[in-house]
This record gives sequence, C-alpha cells and structure tokens, in this order.
Amino acid sequence: MAKPKIVNIAEQRGQSVEQLLQEMFKEFGSQTAVAHALGVDQSTISLWLMRAGLRTKTVLVPRQQVAHE
Repeated sequence: MAKPKIVNIAEQRGQSVEQLLQEMFKEFGSQTAVAHALGVDQSTISLWLMRAGLRTKTVLVPRQQVAHE
C-alpha cells in the first residue's frame, strides 16, 4: 500500500505530518493556499488536518460597503 502524499512530503522534509501542516499554515494561511502549494484538493487538506488532530480557526470579517459610482 502506497503512503499518502502528505507522509512522503513530511518525510522528505524530516518532519512529522503535524509539523508540516503547521509550517505550511504559517506560510500560506489557508487550507486552499496550502492545498495549492502541495498540489492537492482543499478537501484533502481538511482530511489530513482531521487525521492529525489539528483544526483551523475561521475568522469572519464583515464585507466592506462597495461605493457605487
């Protein structure tokens, strides 16, 4: 059985999966950006986070009023 891509990437960097994900989030800031950097879908990142026992925190920001011309 082949190892998941995240495990291979972590091993290449000499890190655990948890360390890799934490580092990637510090650098890229979102699941979508991390997924893009690793060449996987966002849902894959979500699954890896869940398996690693990590979670992201969402911050809601109100939309700015758009000025009409």
